[in-house]
Amino acid sequence: MAQTRTPGGDRVNGAVDKAELREQIERTRNDLGETIEALAAKADVKARARQALRSRTSAMRGRTRQAMRAGAGPMRESAQAAKRTMPVTMGAAIGALCGWGIYELLRRRW
Repeated sequence: MAQTRTPGGDRVNGAVDKAELREQIERTRNDLGETIEALAAKADVKARARQALRSRTSAMRGRTRQAMRAGAGPMRESAQAAKRTMPVTMGAAIGALCGWGIYELLRRRW
């Protein structure tokens, strides 16, 4: 049987050693393929940006839902209070504006 040397300098004898070499070559090819896929994924800036946006959007939605559950009662109460006080506030503002307008008209005439 012919003896050959592996890249590391070990002697290889017969078909059994060739099978081992083939397995090592196949594993190395698989490892290289995975490495190339990982590098390609890192190089794809658009896809990484989209993924980051998706994860941040999802996190924000979760926080918003949690805040809505926790604060739904107080927000509803404050909205109802604002509805009750808005007509009074608007009426007072309109009254003040009309009063100021009348005052200006009278002041200019006298």
